[in-house]
Amino acid sequence: MMFWHWLKRILYIGLTLVIIVLTGVTLLLTTHTGGRLTLYAAEQVLPGDFTYDRWQGAILRDFEITDLRYRNGETNIEVDYLQLRWRPWQLLKRQFHARELEVSGVRLQLPEVEPSEPSSEPLFPIELPNVELPFSVRLDQVLLTDIAFQQGELTQQIERIQMRGRTRGDAVHIHSFSLTMPDFHTQLHGIITPTGRYPLNLNTLLRLEVPGYGPTTVVGSLNGDTDSLQLKQQISGYLSAEVDVRVNQPLTEDLNWQGLIRILQSTPDGLVPDVEWLNASLQGSGTLSAVAGEFRIEGKHNEFGAFVASSEAEFANQRFALDSLFLRAESLGLMLDWRGGATINTAENVAQNMADTDIQLSMGGLLRYQDYLDADITLNLHGTPTRLDTFELSAQSNKSQLTLSGNASWGNDLEWDIAFAIDDLLLDRFSTIWPGLNSQIAQNQGADNQSDNQGTGAQGNISQENIDQETLNPEAPKQNRVSLALESSGRWGFDRSSGFSEDNTQIAIELLRLDGELQNEELAVSANLNWLGEHIHIEQLNALWGTQRLVGDIQANLNSTTVNVALSGENLTYENFSIAELSADLVADWSLAQLPTGSLSLVTATQDEQVLVDNLSLVLSEHSDNHHIELQGTALATDIALALNGNWQDQSWQGQIETFSFANEEYENWRLRRVANAVFSREAISIDEFCINNEMREAGLCLAADWNLLTQKGTIDARMDSLQLALLQPILQELIADELNLSGFLDADVALLIEDSQLSIESAVNISDSNIALPQQDLEFRIGASELLRIQGDQNSLTASLDLRTLDLAGGITGQLRVTDALNLGPMDGRVNVQLDNLGIISILVPELQAIVGRINGELGVGGNLAAPVLTGYIEVLEGGGEVPAAGIRVSNLNMRLDAPGEVGEPFSLNAEAQSGDGKVNIAGRYFFPEQRADVEIRGENFQAVQTRELALSISPNLDIIYSADGLRARGELTIPSALITPPDIETIDSSSRDTVIVRGEETVFSFEEESLPIDADIQVILGNNVRVEAFGFDGRLEGRLRVREQPGQQTSAVGTINVATGRYEIFGQPLDIDRGNFTFTGGAIDNPGLDLRVSRSVDSENVSVGARIGGSLREPNLTFFSTPAMQDSAILSYLILGRAPGADSGEANVFAQATLALGMQGGNFIGQQLGQALGVDEVTLDSTGDNLENTSLFIGKHLSSRLYVKYGIGLIEPVNTFFIRYRLTDHLHFETQTSGDRSGADIFYSIER
Repeated sequence: MMFWHWLKRILYIGLTLVIIVLTGVTLLLTTHTGGRLTLYAAEQVLPGDFTYDRWQGAILRDFEITDLRYRNGETNIEVDYLQLRWRPWQLLKRQFHARELEVSGVRLQLPEVEPSEPSSEPLFPIELPNVELPFSVRLDQVLLTDIAFQQGELTQQIERIQMRGRTRGDAVHIHSFSLTMPDFHTQLHGIITPTGRYPLNLNTLLRLEVPGYGPTTVVGSLNGDTDSLQLKQQISGYLSAEVDVRVNQPLTEDLNWQGLIRILQSTPDGLVPDVEWLNASLQGSGTLSAVAGEFRIEGKHNEFGAFVASSEAEFANQRFALDSLFLRAESLGLMLDWRGGATINTAENVAQNMADTDIQLSMGGLLRYQDYLDADITLNLHGTPTRLDTFELSAQSNKSQLTLSGNASWGNDLEWDIAFAIDDLLLDRFSTIWPGLNSQIAQNQGADNQSDNQGTGAQGNISQENIDQETLNPEAPKQNRVSLALESSGRWGFDRSSGFSEDNTQIAIELLRLDGELQNEELAVSANLNWLGEHIHIEQLNALWGTQRLVGDIQANLNSTTVNVALSGENLTYENFSIAELSADLVADWSLAQLPTGSLSLVTATQDEQVLVDNLSLVLSEHSDNHHIELQGTALATDIALALNGNWQDQSWQGQIETFSFANEEYENWRLRRVANAVFSREAISIDEFCINNEMREAGLCLAADWNLLTQKGTIDARMDSLQLALLQPILQELIADELNLSGFLDADVALLIEDSQLSIESAVNISDSNIALPQQDLEFRIGASELLRIQGDQNSLTASLDLRTLDLAGGITGQLRVTDALNLGPMDGRVNVQLDNLGIISILVPELQAIVGRINGELGVGGNLAAPVLTGYIEVLEGGGEVPAAGIRVSNLNMRLDAPGEVGEPFSLNAEAQSGDGKVNIAGRYFFPEQRADVEIRGENFQAVQTRELALSISPNLDIIYSADGLRARGELTIPSALITPPDIETIDSSSRDTVIVRGEETVFSFEEESLPIDADIQVILGNNVRVEAFGFDGRLEGRLRVREQPGQQTSAVGTINVATGRYEIFGQPLDIDRGNFTFTGGAIDNPGLDLRVSRSVDSENVSVGARIGGSLREPNLTFFSTPAMQDSAILSYLILGRAPGADSGEANVFAQATLALGMQGGNFIGQQLGQALGVDEVTLDSTGDNLENTSLFIGKHLSSRLYVKYGIGLIEPVNTFFIRYRLTDHLHFETQTSGDRSGADIFYSIER
């Protein structure tokens, strides 16, 4: 009994203890207080410091905790906020189910660990663990924000982690996962099974900020298992890319891959600069140590245009192999298509054994570069990165062949032994980059084209088709071809400190052969070059090109910086320069430690066929440290002589000018009065009393100077005695078309001193009674004797005065100026007075203006300082007028006033008005001097602009014009109220091309000069109610308006219409009514408007109405006839011209038939030109060789060479064949022959161009 009693008691006690423990555990896990007790226990048990701020909830329910802190040594964990909402009872079902887990403000700091030793274990194979969870996991919402991690110097900031997912069996289903860091964001969803072969199917997104290029996004997928993985990615942002790669056995040494990688760039500011767009791709396969495939890249460069490159290559086992290479750049005209083999076998340690890398190449194929090169290339070489044991390059084109072979090394010094040869090189292809050759080819071929086209109205153009005559005519003579062969061996020494070593340099070049034909002249050149250490020697130079010849010997010493030149030449030319004879025997020092010695002579040096030097001899000699220079000869039609004797020391020449003289027909004879001492250097010039006298007059010039060229300070004394104004006549005559006569003389004295703080000047210019006359105009301008100009003073005060007195004109020009503290650009004060009551002098200065009347008054003030002068006052023209004979008008009531700015930065202002005919014009404008810009407004009404026999024109302008250094800009309207156009009767009008130049002897009579000032114009031209044309049988009135536009570098264009309001046309005395006449301008060239014309005529006696319509454009018109009743075109033409039908018993029918044929071919010749280009001939035309329509034939012609032209004709009605030949014997002599079925003939023509 007692046993059972105690057993019960023990059971009750045990059960009570279990209940108490379970109750305690339940209280700890399910109550707020229990949670706090659990945290309190953790504080007592955990090592280190464990604290928190607030606990809310229960462990087996939802709970949150704030400011959780744990610190143990260098380990520090901080959590600002943690919340968990979960279903703990799901643990009974072996599932952890968290409805929401939120953590924020996490800072994790861990102690720095020592870096682990590199593992000696092989990387492969990689074994993944089998991860089997004892329970399932379900996470409805996980959010982690503001996480900071630090371990030693490693820091990482995570802004946000968000995740949803669950497990099902062994598979992990990731519904969503996102990670956000600064400049980085990634998202992931899919399925992965972390057991066995790890099958996975994941979709990914990655967004990151690339420094300097902006945001980039990567979207793709990863599918497969440990046996095979498929990676697909799309990249967008500063560049676009596509990756599609399959990797087999990714965890073993047998890893291999195959796939496609493509990169796209669509903006010029992407990864590759200056490329507008780019498409690069790699299609290939590989392993861990090998890669092979095809690489292709295409795109468009901002400067070089579109390009394409592709190659097939392989890299495996330290060996690189290239099988093909293709490159094309259309804008550069470059194309390369090579095949063969190229291998690079590298050493295991490339950085230390670069010299052991073996390179072999054997490739060839097409290489094309613009029009210069089109050849098959073969290249074979064997070597290393520091040497080529053997190399051989050959290039073969249609006519030329190039070879280059030998060996070279550049490990320490550059050493080589090569042979180079090129046969039959056509230089015409290089004419665009060889200016001297280009000009000669252009002249030669331009002359040929001009001769061939004489009498045909055609113009010759130099183009690739003209230059490459072999393409047009294989039988053409071979011009501009050379062959070259040379051998060279040597060493170019390098020094680590200076980069070049003279001691180790030894170069030998032997020019074996350079010969050929250049511009129809034989060419032959030979020479040897030897470079041994500091000595360079070019010997046995012998160059012959036609009549040009240059022979000699050149030696240079790099150590002593001297060169010995012994050359002689004959008939030397380059571009537009030529020298008949040249001889040089000089020893020079390019460091200028000493002056050169020897001799140099020139005979007949010309430019553009104008003689610059007739003969010139320069002798340089040195005796006892004295260097003597003697120059004699004739240059620019002037006999000159100069002799200097002195010494050269420290880059300075000091000596005497012993002789100086020159004699010219226009400027007379001048000679040095006495020996002058002088010093010349880079820093200063010193001359002691250098005086020259005119041997025919009492005139002379003297100069003494001691001037520092660096500081621009020193003294200058100059004097001019009785300098005849007639000596200036040749200079001024070039500015005036009519004959000019000058008389009188000038005297001048100048004494100038400029030092650091001192300025002194005393100068005066005096003029005698002088006369300026134009005998052909019967005009004369006389100047009275006066002190024309005086400047004197010092650094404190400087004064200037001007006094120009006239004897024939009332008034004159006077002025005074005072400058204070001139060395410091101090203030100035002055005034200029102008009073001219007779303006006849203007006709002398501008002969195009005659009978000038009016007066000029003006008062100008000068203020400010020398650095920023200020002009005040005005100049005005009152009651002016004059005649313009070329325009046939007289301008009257001309009043103009020009006002000075008055302040710095302000513009000049202009106001003017004038009358011509019954109208007037007003001009207002401003001129900004510092910016060189002007604004002008022109307003007028019915101003008579032209009044000649051929043209009477009145205008009403409303224009705004802006002038600047960038060009001229014009806007506004130009109304033509009335005009009468009556040009003289002429049979033909021939217009000259822009390259026409007319010469008479050595004088250029006429040439076109392109305007250098760009013009931007947009002007409305309006025709008034009284614009009439009486010319070439037409009498009518025009009306309409045009918008005329002119842009720099573009043709003048127009938009608008000009109509014939009323008018009649008379031909052969027969009047025609103009029913409709429109000239339409649609924005194209102003000289090619569209035509819409209709003329008609009624013959009442025969009840006939006929007419013609003209359409098309001015350059390509279309002519059609109409009539009532209907009839043939020849009959219509007879009615239009004669007013009756063609005579039945006369040749009128044939005449009008031929005229109709000719009119019809006005547009047909254009079709013939297009047909000729398609057939490869030069001419396809219809022509009639007799008086009857039956003689009409179709002619086809072609230039077989630059001298020979052949034309063949086939009769369209009569079976008559015609054969025509024209052969150019010389530039002026032509031979022509023509043979047909019934007759033959031959002619010789001699032409003279004027």
